[in-house]
Amino acid sequence: MKNFIKRTLPSIHREYLTQRYGINRLAVEKKLSSLTERGVEESQHKVIVSLTSYGDRINDIHLTIFSLLVQTYKPNRILLWLTANEYPNRELDLPDSLLSLKNLGLEVKWCNDYKSYNKLIPALLEFPEYTIVTADDDVFYAKDWLKKLFDSYVEFPHYIHTHKASKVRHLKNSSFDRYTNWEDALPGSVSYKNFLKGVSGVLYPPRSLHIDATRSDIFLSLSPYADDVWFWSMAVLNKVKVKVIKDNISSHRYTNVGRELGGLSKTLHEINVQGGRNDSQLMNVLLYYPQINNILLAEYQI
Repeated sequence: MKNFIKRTLPSIHREYLTQRYGINRLAVEKKLSSLTERGVEESQHKVIVSLTSYGDRINDIHLTIFSLLVQTYKPNRILLWLTANEYPNRELDLPDSLLSLKNLGLEVKWCNDYKSYNKLIPALLEFPEYTIVTADDDVFYAKDWLKKLFDSYVEFPHYIHTHKASKVRHLKNSSFDRYTNWEDALPGSVSYKNFLKGVSGVLYPPRSLHIDATRSDIFLSLSPYADDVWFWSMAVLNKVKVKVIKDNISSHRYTNVGRELGGLSKTLHEINVQGGRNDSQLMNVLLYYPQINNILLAEYQI
């Protein structure tokens, strides 16, 4: 019975979930098939949108990339990072629905296997002078998603910018409360305690993260499954604050609702948040870099 529920959940709730959480896939596919305008353009601002994918998610990612190609603000490049470990035959293993988007500006890049970190680490290594905006492979982004991030960056170039963040919550003894007890950070707020939520999209200015950010020997040991923990920690360690943009997009829609709501497979959100791994991996990083907590405590009186 358990397997039956998992297999039929998306179809049982298809109409409801599409209205509230998902997208009209047929309409998107139709628009995608007629799309001819390239989604990237040369610009002095040097903006990259970077993401990664794995497993059967590759069969849905063209929907996410479509949403990136039709942004009102066009980036210089859209990069999808994949590994030969996952796709040994490289592009021969990729669906035509994805490869067809190369004509519209998508670049498929191959990198070492840094797990979920692939959305940012390879881009940091190869394009250190670019502004890098990360996206998730299972989200359908609003048309003004990138413009809102970029406009906020132009106004406040010394911050990292995001649509959504959690507010780090200290207890009276200066330890951290459980991640599930943190509240959403307010739109427009700027703080070291604004904990990045990568799913909503994050804009990283050049050199905004600490020099250790690309140290795979450290992050794969301390926080192998929680890239948000690592990237936020590297921002604080580099004394760069996180700004939640004022006119933020606080919710998003999924390209595969059944999977994201637990109907098909466990997501990183289920593992890290519901399973408590965010807390343990954050503790690993704080023990390795105790100065992070000192920076946080110095920002506000507890």
